[in-house]
Amino acid sequence: NLWTTPANIGGNQFLLEFKNIAFALKDSANFKPYSYIDSGCKLESTDDCQEECTNGGRYCAGITSEGEFLDELDLTGNVFVKETLRRQCIWKEYG
Repeated sequence: NLWTTPANIGGNQFLLEFKNIAFALKDSANFKPYSYIDSGCKLESTDDCQEECTNGGRYCAGITSEGEFLDELDLTGNVFVKETLRRQCIWKEYG
């Protein structure tokens, strides 16, 4: 099992490096990625919830401990929630 989020630079680097190994292992190993998504907005401001979450503050990116670099990338948490869901859909469809 691998727990990560699109906001995790180390996790993204691992996935890139692990890709060839995963293809080589094929049916010899089971691999299932898990992602962090917080349930409900825990921020003070409603405006912050709109930027950091989707669905009116219902789903939020679990990035609080790593969020320092988000300012550098000029990305908000809702971008990472959407990317997390996109990755889950791809895994479910193509595994």
